Amino acid sequence: MRFNDEYRKEMNNKTLSEDFIKNLAAKMADEAAKSKNTDKENTEINTEQKETEVKVIEYRRNRTMMSVKIIAAACAAAVMIVFGTTLKNKLPNENISVTPDVSVTKISEPAETEQVTADNPVTEISSEPVTSVEQITELSPEAALTDAAVTSVAEITEEAIVENLPETEHEDSYYLENISEILSAYQLIDSIPAGGIMIETDQEDSFYDDTDQYVRITDSRFTDLSDIDNYLNKYLTEEFAESHSDIKDLFTVQNGNLYLRYSPRGYKYIWNTGIAPEITEKSENSFTFIQAYDVPGAVEYTKITMVKSDEHPGWKIDSIEDILNQNSENF
Repeated sequence: MRFNDEYRKEMNNKTLSEDFIKNLAAKMADEAAKSKNTDKENTEINTEQKETEVKVIEYRRNRTMMSVKIIAAACAAAVMIVFGTTLKNKLPNENISVTPDVSVTKISEPAETEQVTADNPVTEISSEPVTSVEQITELSPEAALTDAAVTSVAEITEEAIVENLPETEHEDSYYLENISEILSAYQLIDSIPAGGIMIETDQEDSFYDDTDQYVRITDSRFTDLSDIDNYLNKYLTEEFAESHSDIKDLFTVQNGNLYLRYSPRGYKYIWNTGIAPEITEKSENSFTFIQAYDVPGAVEYTKITMVKSDEHPGWKIDSIEDILNQNSENF
């Protein structure tokens, strides 16, 4: 410092005056004050820098926490949307609405990050389809179902109950709706060995094979031999139709036309339409009824069993068993 140089100069001259000593003391005090101010300024600068660094760290921390919460909220919304889509696809009612209630709260203070521990596990979302109300409750106990959803669940339950109910016994009309057509068809089949009186023929167009006369069939239901098979299989079960297969031997084809052996005589079943059929047994896929038919001077009865068919007329004859000289009420 300059006063040091002056001090050395004065010491060399060995003439330390009183004024010099006073000036020297003042200068030293001034230098000390300046040094103290410098240290104070440095301390203030360091303090300000530290405060700035703390603010920067705090700001970065707050931004990080806000990002974490925003990401968590977005994930929760995605989970709710996926859950809602799964529920809507699995329940038959398309009016089910599951709306995620997710909001992002303004963050003013950094919050503690929730730690995943054994006591606070992350809930695992199953990829298995939702198939019951219990599963829906387990996945989201607080989820509110709309009226439409409740209706759908009720409908599902009702359908499940109906599927497990015992076979329903229908009213007699369900079984007998087309019974006249079926009985008429069997009467025609029964008449074929008796000359086919119920089949339209042209007796003027005929020929003889040895002693048997054949007449040409003009009935549009029978144009070739395959029509005979089709007719039998339409009204009779396979086994019962097989027991009547010998009637096909009564037909022949001549010059592209179908002919039937003509031997007119009486046939057995002439149904008595004045006596209503009486069902004695019935189930979903079969039923048995008693049918009256006329014989000379009397009425007889036969027991007919029917089996459900997917094609019109809906039922096929599976068996016919005569019950002679009895009243239907005693069967």
